[in-house]
Amino acid sequence: MEIKNYKDLLDLPFGSSEICAREFLLRLLKIGLDAVNPFEIVTRSLQYNSVSKLLMVSNSEFDLTDKQVHVIGAGKAVGRMAEAIEKVLQGVPLSGIICVPEGVRNSLTLKKIQCVESSHPLPSEINLENTERTIEYIKEISKDDLVISLISGGGSALWSAPIPPITITDLISLNQTLLHSGMSIHEINVVRKHMSRIKGGKAARMIPSTTLILLLSDVIGDQLESIASGPFSPDTSTYHDVINLFRKYNLSKDVLPTSIYEVVTRGLNGEITETPKPKDPSFSRFHHSIIGSNNVARQAIYKAVNQVGMEVIVEDHLVDGDARIVGTNLAQLGLQISKEKSTPVLYISGGEPIVKVTGNGIGGRNQEVVAAFLREVSTFDPSLDISLISFGTDGIDGNSEYSGAICDTFTLNLFREKKVPVDCYQENNDLTNFFLQLGKSLILLGPTGTNVMDVQLLLVNSADMEQNSPLQ
Repeated sequence: MEIKNYKDLLDLPFGSSEICAREFLLRLLKIGLDAVNPFEIVTRSLQYNSVSKLLMVSNSEFDLTDKQVHVIGAGKAVGRMAEAIEKVLQGVPLSGIICVPEGVRNSLTLKKIQCVESSHPLPSEINLENTERTIEYIKEISKDDLVISLISGGGSALWSAPIPPITITDLISLNQTLLHSGMSIHEINVVRKHMSRIKGGKAARMIPSTTLILLLSDVIGDQLESIASGPFSPDTSTYHDVINLFRKYNLSKDVLPTSIYEVVTRGLNGEITETPKPKDPSFSRFHHSIIGSNNVARQAIYKAVNQVGMEVIVEDHLVDGDARIVGTNLAQLGLQISKEKSTPVLYISGGEPIVKVTGNGIGGRNQEVVAAFLREVSTFDPSLDISLISFGTDGIDGNSEYSGAICDTFTLNLFREKKVPVDCYQENNDLTNFFLQLGKSLILLGPTGTNVMDVQLLLVNSADMEQNSPLQ
């Protein structure tokens, strides 16, 4: 994975002390992304013996003798995952259909598995059409076949099959409202599952055969029922949870389409069947394996830094609170570390901070984190040496083209010199334009083909890193 504006981010005035630290952080970004490369993860996770016809993953094995293997799936990472399946299962009768975001298909080299593109993060008519194509494909699967389902973040929007009378217009309105509401992704998916004909374990009831589910997790706690809204996983939430969430976030009948409340009301009255629960017999045929997660990316970064002898701290608790509070807390943590340590220290965290969108600007949660960090650090002693990078592993941060941002002493000096009013940009959720005003702060990756939430790297006391030459 390449950082498209790598040279620009390092094109600082000659002699700038920040160059080494920036290069270090950007290399760590790449190490983290490489560790969650979907193609590599799948090829490492699956072993197929062409003589015995046994497919092994984790502690499970599947006999493929005289089996037709069907591959279905949806998500930002499933394109590369499907390529890996075709490589691992060469010589095996194989077919399938996967759904990826628009603009991904041309980068893939699939020969046996159909690939269709749908819109993301908001659904469209093509999403409905492609989901129906997948459902029709599933109907042709025999109970003696083997299904391999590939699931990653983004699948919830890509696979869209709303319960009537919800229309695509209603579904778009609902998703826009949910994404701007301040709900966590788990809460959003509770709602989505109860508006859909396939989410929340309902797709499992459609498949008659043994099914292996390979997942890249993009949710806090790696909860199966939340990854892509759990199409093949038991659901523990109910329509009562949905109505409680609407009340919690003030999503009244005046805010949401009439059809949404109609479906919820019918669900509460038992007129619409609840999502299948853990004891549903359908799930006895399903085998889930989480093969990639945010922890994989963070541990790869930890290992790389630890090997060069730098002190490194990995935060075990994934962050999921307000993005601005996350950024402020990281600044305070950097200040604390700088008081306790005189040598370089790297702090690694990850997760999915939340943004309650009130403006109409361009930006995303990682840029919100870094802007809040910058605002807080700008009140500290200017001699302090604290840097932060926060990025989305999918390469896209919110509604911007960037994946995140970096803040170091160079950024802070630009902020002080240009006097850009960060509070105004925060109020309008317009942090992309804020960082463009500063310059040399935004990180451009483009779609990475993976998705395991976000990563934050906090670097303190980087001044002597040049002579240490880390990661050389």
